[in-house]
Amino acid sequence: SRAGRAVTFDRVFSSDCTTRHVYNDMARHIVTDAMKGYNGTIFAYGQTSSGKTHTMVGTPEEPGIIRLAVEEVFDEIRNTPERNFRITAAIMELYNEQIFDLSQTTRTSCLLREDSFGGLMVQGLALTVITSEEDVFELLAQAQTRRVTAATKMNAGSSRSHQIFRLIIESRLARDSDGEEDEDEAANYDGITYSELNLVDLAGSERQS
Repeated sequence: SRAGRAVTFDRVFSSDCTTRHVYNDMARHIVTDAMKGYNGTIFAYGQTSSGKTHTMVGTPEEPGIIRLAVEEVFDEIRNTPERNFRITAAIMELYNEQIFDLSQTTRTSCLLREDSFGGLMVQGLALTVITSEEDVFELLAQAQTRRVTAATKMNAGSSRSHQIFRLIIESRLARDSDGEEDEDEAANYDGITYSELNLVDLAGSERQS
């Protein structure tokens, strides 16, 4: 506790716990809910070398939460033939209070604007249509090479920016061979669903020195 205040953890994982175990216990339900139309965000927070990027991004041999979430999304699509899905993705970097599109080779700052519904949007952020897991992994690999890193006392290649990977999930009832929606299915769904799933790898919480 700090200053007499108690801190409660939802779960404490042991040092030999796998990322997949963490994903199944803490993140999977957020992904499956996003497939049903609910917005969700998953992020890792901590100081440099605490394992944030390893947990969120991982490696091909030991996939992180982002990769596991993407695999879950496409598993859900394959297992939900009664709905048609459209998946788009964007990946951005927040560095020194500026937003950069990591899907683009040219490093140009994007602007934060208010949209017509009173929410916020990133003007100039490209959306990429995603048709497979491989599309996502290629986009992530390109983004990692463009992200700002720098040496700190604890990590020679520390991420010095926040990375936000956003999946936009749209779906609607599939139509039968006659072009009609099934009445029973239509009663269970309210037309088109739309949700955003944000997967965030934060920068280290300490100053660079």
